[in-house]
Amino acid sequence: KFVFCPLLNESRCEFTTGRTAFTATVYNPTSFRRDIPISVPVAPGAWQVVGPDGQRIRADTVTTNGAYEAGGQANVVFMASVEPLGLSAYRISTTEAEETKGSSSAMEISNGDITLSFAPSGLADSITFADTNVTMPFSFDLHWYNSSDGQESDVNRGQSSGAYIFRPNGRYPLLPPGTNVTLEIFHGEVVSEARQTFNQWGSLVIRLYKARPYLELEWRVGPLPLDEIGREVIIVYNVPQALSEMWTDANGRTMIRRLRKERFSWDSRYADEVAGNYYPITSAAVLQDPAKDAPGASLVILTDRAQGAASLQDGQIEVMLHRRTIVDDGRGVEEPLDE
Repeated sequence: KFVFCPLLNESRCEFTTGRTAFTATVYNPTSFRRDIPISVPVAPGAWQVVGPDGQRIRADTVTTNGAYEAGGQANVVFMASVEPLGLSAYRISTTEAEETKGSSSAMEISNGDITLSFAPSGLADSITFADTNVTMPFSFDLHWYNSSDGQESDVNRGQSSGAYIFRPNGRYPLLPPGTNVTLEIFHGEVVSEARQTFNQWGSLVIRLYKARPYLELEWRVGPLPLDEIGREVIIVYNVPQALSEMWTDANGRTMIRRLRKERFSWDSRYADEVAGNYYPITSAAVLQDPAKDAPGASLVILTDRAQGAASLQDGQIEVMLHRRTIVDDGRGVEEPLDE
């Protein structure tokens, strides 16, 4: 019986969490061999993974965030090797061995190639690359915009924020100044993971897979509170100020340079300093040093869905994550953006 789990982006799969053994089939749609990190939701406990050749492979069993997964589920994490346009089957089952999950008091995670360090506040503060032995400032944080209700005429000229219009009225950090983020760090054979909990509806999970030269960041936002104000949640990345030039993809086909308060094909007049500098990103956004002879450092963000991004100051880029407004923007939907 073949079962597809449509809610894996929420780390939910009733089929796998309700069994003690099953086979996961991994498909590679590309024309080259891939080693793919796989995460499968399971019930809490100890699990093992057997590869297509019948040999047991390295795998971690990591407990998921109970605030989002009912019952405190776990994920089995392993690396799948799949040939071009090929399938690989992995047998996942419970085992008597101890669960491969370990918490740590160290304020960093590492995979040998990249080390991400955290400040006492629980927020990331620097990143180190082993191949060049270079450490540079790097942080990220959750913020939210107050959605304009169209009543502050001197700010928004009567236009509210809604399904078609983004019209902010002030930006705020998710946590008040001086408040620490709840930080949990886990180290395994396949993945090292850091979890930052900001409040009951906002958290981040940062992963470093072994022998992978990138950092994976998973955001979990919502349901947003429904009260007297609308909220539009963003994640803000901070890097050295020399990285001041933003590029975004054109539907995955090419990259386009984006300059603040400027358009290349017409003389623009910005009515809104924030929304007027937001651009769609369907695949990627890049923040780099505009100097021609600058070293190759840059921040590259690859998304798994269409989002919006802006660089409102040097060394900073923000990405829109979730929106919930309380009034209609008067552009045809005739209802607030209430998701």
